[in-house]
Amino acid sequence: MSYSTCENALETIIKQVTGYSIANVTKGDYRILGHGVSKAVVLVPGAFTRNAAAESWLRTAWIANIELYVPFTGDISTIASSIRTERQAIIDEVDKYPTLNSATGVVLARITGGGEPEMWVIGNKNFWKQILNCSIEERVVVSYA
Repeated sequence: MSYSTCENALETIIKQVTGYSIANVTKGDYRILGHGVSKAVVLVPGAFTRNAAAESWLRTAWIANIELYVPFTGDISTIASSIRTERQAIIDEVDKYPTLNSATGVVLARITGGGEPEMWVIGNKNFWKQILNCSIEERVVVSYA
């Protein structure tokens, strides 16, 4: 049980959203943005906290940052509509799997918020980027030495 386990489970769930696949969902690999994708998600680790919740187990609260990218094409109203639609589709899918589809140790996963969309440029491509924060609570039994 680890952040990687949680992130892998989150990645699998995001790939279930219509239009997302191995071609446009990665863990920390921004190169996909240069491949002409119509939308993309890059997962990156966020902050975390840990504490002993009982004598024999630890609680870890991981934050996985879901970086959503939508190419900036056309007028502002079109791109604003696109990012709202894509954001909601991801939120709705994660909401269906509060334990990330029974990932080992995961007690509760939910998207807890996000920043405002911002312009992001890579090479000669412009994107609107929005970071969604997914909080993942994991519990693990510990055998103390």
